[in-house]
Amino acid sequence: MSTGTPPAGYAYYRRHIITTADAALAAGDYAFADQLIETLNLAPWKFGTATAQPLMLSFWVRSSVAGTFGGALCNSGESRNFGFTYTISAVNTWEYKTVAITGGTTGTWATNNTTAVRLIWDLGLGSTFQGVAGWQSTANILTVAGCTKLSATLNASLDFAGVQLELGTVATGFEHRTVTDDHLRCLRYYENFNGTQTTWCGDVTNAFGYYGDVKYKVPKRIPPTVALSYVGNNGFVGTVPSIDINATEMFRYVKTANATANGAYMVFTIIASAEF
Repeated sequence: MSTGTPPAGYAYYRRHIITTADAALAAGDYAFADQLIETLNLAPWKFGTATAQPLMLSFWVRSSVAGTFGGALCNSGESRNFGFTYTISAVNTWEYKTVAITGGTTGTWATNNTTAVRLIWDLGLGSTFQGVAGWQSTANILTVAGCTKLSATLNASLDFAGVQLELGTVATGFEHRTVTDDHLRCLRYYENFNGTQTTWCGDVTNAFGYYGDVKYKVPKRIPPTVALSYVGNNGFVGTVPSIDINATEMFRYVKTANATANGAYMVFTIIASAEF
């Protein structure tokens, strides 16, 4: 995230810079930015049915290169895709864009917590990934043919701010949520227990196992991948404990004492990731 010169009303924007240019893309070459959206959020869309609802994509964009750029909205299997374009008229100037996406009445659109749809921004996608504007059923179509490729220009930049995808046919003002609200939403996918965590302390007896529970601030999308990093201990071997229960709301760890001691402890840091 960058903070240099966002559009009015925003504190941050997402920047992409080409550090190695490629003006002659091979068919299978690819460079893109994407946003994954958990399909559990898709139920109101009614995609894959005759009553599929329209969507409106809106965003602020700025680039050092003018032209018509491309992207796509793809289902979780990338077998049903909506290609779109947007035009950057003036270089290094924030411009507001909207893209109308008609309801996707066909294709498979899961509504669960294990898959995600993808919003794709083409930075340099070869012909293998190019299709037409609108809906198509060709697999792996991530952009529209004939669009400007940022990857062709060394040091070219492409910035986005205020990206919003919503139900309806009218783009509404960006939903500025509180920092606390955004933080809690992010914790569904990733939680870093900052600093060292003394997660267990007490008296121990040699060769006995000792258990501890760690509860997440919010339930995770799925039982997360938990990474423990050893910091220190007394009365235990100098390694991280084992995890014997891993769930969306908590995990339990166990470690065997290697001494009989009063005031024993184990200290480690924790990162839990339930990202896609």
